[in-house]
Amino acid sequence: MGKVVSPGIIIAGVALLFYAFEKSKIADILVIAAIVYSLIIVVIVYINYAKN
Repeated sequence: MGKVVSPGIIIAGVALLFYAFEKSKIADILVIAAIVYSLIIVVIVYINYAKN
């Protein structure tokens, strides 16, 4: 579980750093990617939980 969540935290951290230093298209893309990634993880965890 921890191994799955950590990449999302890293992506979010990088996105926040980009967002803090420069308001760019890259920052927007990273923020959206981090949000989408988090939602996908939540769905996967929910499905696994529902199976059990």
